[in-house]
Amino acid sequence: MPRFNAMGQVTPQIGYFWYDQSRFIFQDCSSGACILRLSDGHEEAPRGCNELTGNGAGAWAAWLSGFGLFDSFGRHFPDSGLAMDGAQIAGAMGPDGSCAIKVLRNSYGPWDVLMPDNSRWRLTNGDARDIQILSGRRAIWSEQGYVRGNFPLIGRPNVPVYAPRVADDGTLLYQDTTGRLVLGGKVIAPASAAYFYPDVLLLDGLYHVTWSPSQNDTNAQFLTFTPERLASLPPVTDPEPEPPVPPDPEPPEPPDPEPEPPHPPDPEPEPPQPDIPPALPGEDIMTPTPAALQMGAFFARVDLTPSLAPWPGWFLVHFDRTDPSDAGCRFTLSQPQAGGRLKVTLDAVPGSLLSADAGEHGGGVCKQFYLKPTDDWGFNEQFSGWQLGSGGPEIVLVQYQGDGAGQLSACLKVVRL
Repeated sequence: MPRFNAMGQVTPQIGYFWYDQSRFIFQDCSSGACILRLSDGHEEAPRGCNELTGNGAGAWAAWLSGFGLFDSFGRHFPDSGLAMDGAQIAGAMGPDGSCAIKVLRNSYGPWDVLMPDNSRWRLTNGDARDIQILSGRRAIWSEQGYVRGNFPLIGRPNVPVYAPRVADDGTLLYQDTTGRLVLGGKVIAPASAAYFYPDVLLLDGLYHVTWSPSQNDTNAQFLTFTPERLASLPPVTDPEPEPPVPPDPEPPEPPDPEPEPPHPPDPEPEPPQPDIPPALPGEDIMTPTPAALQMGAFFARVDLTPSLAPWPGWFLVHFDRTDPSDAGCRFTLSQPQAGGRLKVTLDAVPGSLLSADAGEHGGGVCKQFYLKPTDDWGFNEQFSGWQLGSGGPEIVLVQYQGDGAGQLSACLKVVRL
């Protein structure tokens, strides 16, 4: 996620945030136990996180599932949450160390801005996203796609938009619903599906714009505009609404039905089919079960280096171990709802979930498994399972299909640990 610092440099990759003007803060899980580390090697906090942000001036804040929000000021708020910056697992922190927090993370709102002196001010009572905190208690955010702000904005649209960011003078950057990049109400780049995580900085009288051309957050792109060049560009126009669809004509009256023929005799009933026992037999709500997951001769192993993940803070899964003793191979299976699907977590990353996705990062069934760093148990993390025969092998069936565009199906053998 390319984000500018005050000197016009950008963060290098997913999961890295500015700690000061020369160092980054990130989660390091290379030793098996996750911690927060600076790019010069300094250990900043003895625990990892699911969400993180830094302000480039020595302040940071993080949220860890099961622990809560904690920050560089030594504060801990077990029930509060950190702002989600669009699709990224990142928070919003101002240059003075102020930080946007959701007062109760598992709620609709409200959102407060917490100051370094422990005072706070109300941002909104609504459900905010895309929060950006500036100096002087200024902020922007979005609610249901509409940009909000507590100071004058240049080029604010009257329609929902994506990924809004703002320069210090109030000039707004966003991607509109047609895919164009818009700055200060002017179209600066044509429609494209490759404007990920845009950002804008006003530096030395010039507007600097950056974005990533892919979700992998690599090879950041840049544009620079003088105020005069920006003013000369064509203004954005809101897309025309689609014309209403005329109602279907009334169907004609149906003819009288033909008399029904006599019913044939009922067929002989089929012999009963044997039931397939449920996965991991026991109570409806099973006791959490330590296990490894095997495909063929190899066990699933989570690569605990988040910089390799295709989404921020996520982890890749490889099937490359013949011995499940590695910390990345130790999963726990549970069944949160009676008679429901299975939930698979990794012991080494608290609050994580095994996830499957047949998206653009495919190219083989093994490449479509990931470890999700948050505990929101969605469709891609709900797996089915059975035991084949009485006392036979236990399997987890992983299935996913999205709008007919792609699908994944794999059988993983459960090996209890």
